[in-house]
Amino acid sequence: MLVALGLITGMVPLTEGQVFARMKQAYGAAKTLKVQVKLAGTKNPATANIWFSRPDQLRVTGQSTFKSSYELLINGQDRWLKTGDDWSRVVSVEMGISSITGISGLTGSTVPSLLFRTSWGALLMEGDGKRTAKSETLAGKKVYAIPAIGQKIWVDASSFFLVRTYAKAGSFIYDARYRGTVVNEPVPPKVFVKPRD
Repeated sequence: MLVALGLITGMVPLTEGQVFARMKQAYGAAKTLKVQVKLAGTKNPATANIWFSRPDQLRVTGQSTFKSSYELLINGQDRWLKTGDDWSRVVSVEMGISSITGISGLTGSTVPSLLFRTSWGALLMEGDGKRTAKSETLAGKKVYAIPAIGQKIWVDASSFFLVRTYAKAGSFIYDARYRGTVVNEPVPPKVFVKPRD
């Protein structure tokens, strides 16, 4: 049956656990990464522009769910958060990621969490991971659609990077779309430099 599914969809049948493992491996192997994330179908669409370079450089800029700007900058031990006009120091990478989770509508926290392997913002697999992942087409891409705790995620079937995440909290819907993922291309060092006050 699994072989027949692969022949019909052109995708290798994988369990949900295998898709999760390959997704984490893909983000873990990225030397650099750039991606744009946007909430779809909401009154207050949040965005995130994410740049990353190993081992420990990250910049996330975007529009919050409150329509104001935010920014997270991590460059080794130099960690900063900007909301509105003010920069403030951040104690750790994980605290920085947690600081932008709500205001970014999850758009700015999921990918950094995967890149830095933090607990905060991490996608958690639902169940034991033994079910076969569903094969779908989303935005013209072949994807694996799998449940995560409190969410559903769509993972590109060839790169294993996120294409979409969906969650509902009360009346708020977090429907994030991941566009333009570029991996292992140079990121200019100035991206990770905090502007002077």
